[in-house]
Amino acid sequence: MGSNRNLVIARIQKAYQECLKFSSEHPDIAVNRCRKILEMMLIQNHREKQGEPDSKAMHSVDKLVDIGQKLGIISPLQGLNMRVIQTFGNFGSHFQDGAEDELCFEEIQPCIIATETLIKWFVPDIDMNVFSGKEEPPRIQTEVMEIEQEDNGRTTIRSLIHQLAKDRLTENGETIRLREISKWFEKHHPRYSRSAVETHVGMMATNGETRLAHHLKSDGSDELFFRVMPGLYRLYLPGIDPEPIIESEQHSGWEDKLVVVNTATSFDAVRQSRMYMSPNTGGNYKLQRSKYLGIYKNKNVPYIAEVIARVSFHKITSNGFVWWRNDHNIEKSELVKLAKDEIERRMDFDYPVQVIITEDFIETNFKKTSPRGMIQNNRVFDITNVNEQNVSELATILESTSWENINA
Repeated sequence: MGSNRNLVIARIQKAYQECLKFSSEHPDIAVNRCRKILEMMLIQNHREKQGEPDSKAMHSVDKLVDIGQKLGIISPLQGLNMRVIQTFGNFGSHFQDGAEDELCFEEIQPCIIATETLIKWFVPDIDMNVFSGKEEPPRIQTEVMEIEQEDNGRTTIRSLIHQLAKDRLTENGETIRLREISKWFEKHHPRYSRSAVETHVGMMATNGETRLAHHLKSDGSDELFFRVMPGLYRLYLPGIDPEPIIESEQHSGWEDKLVVVNTATSFDAVRQSRMYMSPNTGGNYKLQRSKYLGIYKNKNVPYIAEVIARVSFHKITSNGFVWWRNDHNIEKSELVKLAKDEIERRMDFDYPVQVIITEDFIETNFKKTSPRGMIQNNRVFDITNVNEQNVSELATILESTSWENINA
């Protein structure tokens, strides 16, 4: 099995759908598929967080679970679910003097539930109904492109949202919920999918990052809403509301953040290229904007650097999108080219991908002193009280503290 995460997820999905298919008539095959899913998750989790497992562990669920728990890359509850799957899988896969033939749908439910729990851990933002094949995936467009082209005066989602806002809202602060907009479209214009409508609304909110993933109208007509809170909108008021955001998280306090990323399998490549890349799938891979980036390996951050920018590509033919720049002296086109060249050189997983571009890394010694290793893909440290003036000063300060004491 290769290290391509998206390919592994596709194989897990295939095995999971086979598990559901066989669960009634052939429950022994179903639990066998659950065990296969467990093996794929264990190996990939180890590769991502600690590097390639040794040959003995590679073929032993027992060893992979034990090692994972000792390293802290598997939690006690995850280990418990893994043992459930392992027990059922062993029972269904081996001759039990005929007892395996007595398995039934009801009896294997603990195994299936444990498998689903671990799938949700492995792919945090997963939609299980879509993953199981029960529903079609939503047709959400995430490319950096206009979602709807104005075409010879044709009615579009854009124009209909403007019509609804004109009829429903004034500049006196009236609000409208996202579900109200979706229901209005379901009633009056059902040919438009709910996902497309909600994507448009997000794009037309001046304080929402969704707008950054699209080419907005140059006439300002896409600056329609102000998001009061998730799912609640009012009209945008120029001159009163903040200016529409042009780069992600520009008011997020990123100047006081250090993000440490787990580079167990890519440490040298990241340090030498000054570029960290990962799947751009949210969940475990969601990266906050930060001033500094630290690269982690073996319970230590031996290098940190100042962050320049974050660039993403939805698929191989994408033009690339610069979500934010900490250094505005570098043109976006240059950043996109740097990221694209590095992706072509060393990416070993599938799109979508995000790239964090940094300045040169400098040495430090920022240790994790608690027993377990780094479980998650990244961790954010608030360095508001550190009082560093530059990356060199921060490196010196980090050498005399630890993860557990940085804010003490």
